[in-house]
Amino acid sequence: MDRIFGDTRILTVNLWNQEAKVESYPMLTEFFLGGRGVNQSILLEKGVNRDERGIPNRIVFGAGSLAGSSVPGANRLNIDSGNAYNAGIGSGSVGGKAAVWLRFCGYDHLALEGRLKTPKYLLIQEDDVSFIDASDLWGKTISQTDEILRSKHNKNVSIICIGPAGENLVRMAAIHSDKYRAQGRCGLGRILGAMKLKAIVIANAKGTLSFAEHESFEEIVKLMNQKLTSQQELLDAMSSGGLMCFIDGWHSFGMPVRNFQDESLSPEKRKILTGKLFAKMAGKSAHGCFGCPVHCDVTYPVVNESSQVTQWAGIGEADAGWSLGSNLDVTDPASIIKLAALCTDLGLDIDSTGVCMAWAFECYQRGVLSLKDTDGIPLEWGNVNAIEKVIHLIARREGIGDLLAEGNKKASEKVGKGSEAWAIHMKGQDLAEPLRAAKGWALGVVVSPRGGGHLRGAPLPDDRFPFDQYKGQAERVIQTERLMAIADCLGFCNILSQWVHKDFPGLEDYRRLYNAASGKNLNFDELENIAENVVALEKIYNQLHAGFERSDDYAPARVMNEPILSGQYKGQKLDVDHLDKMLTEYYQLNGWDENTGKVKEAEILRIFNSIRKAFSDKNEVESLSS
Repeated sequence: MDRIFGDTRILTVNLWNQEAKVESYPMLTEFFLGGRGVNQSILLEKGVNRDERGIPNRIVFGAGSLAGSSVPGANRLNIDSGNAYNAGIGSGSVGGKAAVWLRFCGYDHLALEGRLKTPKYLLIQEDDVSFIDASDLWGKTISQTDEILRSKHNKNVSIICIGPAGENLVRMAAIHSDKYRAQGRCGLGRILGAMKLKAIVIANAKGTLSFAEHESFEEIVKLMNQKLTSQQELLDAMSSGGLMCFIDGWHSFGMPVRNFQDESLSPEKRKILTGKLFAKMAGKSAHGCFGCPVHCDVTYPVVNESSQVTQWAGIGEADAGWSLGSNLDVTDPASIIKLAALCTDLGLDIDSTGVCMAWAFECYQRGVLSLKDTDGIPLEWGNVNAIEKVIHLIARREGIGDLLAEGNKKASEKVGKGSEAWAIHMKGQDLAEPLRAAKGWALGVVVSPRGGGHLRGAPLPDDRFPFDQYKGQAERVIQTERLMAIADCLGFCNILSQWVHKDFPGLEDYRRLYNAASGKNLNFDELENIAENVVALEKIYNQLHAGFERSDDYAPARVMNEPILSGQYKGQKLDVDHLDKMLTEYYQLNGWDENTGKVKEAEILRIFNSIRKAFSDKNEVESLSS
């Protein structure tokens, strides 16, 4: 289907009665651009009820409003709902082809509500949606599901699915897109599992995107490509070794070790855990998401105990290097690949799975858990076989895995005996990021509304701001939050933005693109105002649903009280007094209440008025067969 920029077509599917309708809200794009901003507007307007297990009944998938265009990396699909770890927002994005195919089928957003009685998958085609029995898929892994559905439909469809972890309502269950790409944080795969929706298959519809000023748009795209290719060496590194090429950079400012007991590996282990070694192991072929010049979808060999290659698998995230690597005292790249591939195929978030296991391993180290508690598995640091067994148990919710499937906060509350102090989490969600050395990064992680994580506004190290400098970091975090907010709304990958390199495209490029696409003339301040509103949406959701406030933005006690024990930043910690000052400055610069950390009432009313105004302007209602 040919699409006109800004029409914002929402496909709402009721799982109870399996009925679908399409509604168009053009003002939503004007106020919130698309993607994340529109998704969360839908959640605030329609509400998110939870069942007796605390699982939300609504989840929204939203294509960025420029997804499918010629902009490099314009392919992101945002996914939003309630969080599996707390009553707040659950949000993230995923690449691949899903966002683009969804748009060309005629829809910008897919809102699912209700529950199915039996397992099914949803087939989305141009002007048609249908439910198909998925009993034969229930229990299948991500790769098995992907293979079966492509053989049943065709290889060019886009497939969103969950693995056994989602089916078993594991809190760290991920949602996968086109096999190896995952939206892992916040446990949104658990929601699809509760809905008994195994997969969403999106047909490869054909279409074009129409913009108000097409020639100007393409000129801006040309300039953006030039900015990217000015750093060709960096692009090549990401394409040859995947995002694991960033591992060497993480060593420079810390990686969690043994459940954050330290944040520096020994020099000997650093030589083993390197991006160069991952690049050497990578397969010859690599793939990119739709329209992306970086082919970071690199496959690696998974080997058995006899060093035989059993499969080639993608692992997606550099986070595997710390979550399933250093934090569990595993530094062998082959072992990390094996563990990450297993998590991916079972539909588990790599970060939360690794961090929750690290808590259990520390409990075993300190005698709080014994072999009797761990199904006879010795939870010894660096024991890859033990880690592999526990991953299987988590996905199946069996034995010790049933405890860990709840995340480290809830698990520690059940075990007690002081183990709560070793549960490293933010707002209830297992925290994977190092926080002691890089202060701006740390602030961006802890204030993330979705419960920790670096992809909401954690600035990467910059030569202009020393790692251990607290001054000026609040402003950097706000700038990064706004950059990422607009990228999420337009459908851009953060890897191709100024977040990664100062010469890559940034907000000014995004402003010019939006103006060419829409025919409007937004100035920079007006775009920043939209970014502020999008950032505030998550804070408002958390205030209304979870009651989060300033006290919920403080880092885990361990990283504030226990310094790094070794390495370049030995003695560093995230000082609570300095964090307190950074938080105050952060709230002040945002115009929020510095005492409570909350968005002020007048601001909430203003944003809700914008949401209601946007939803009052409805152009069409169309019922579809299902």
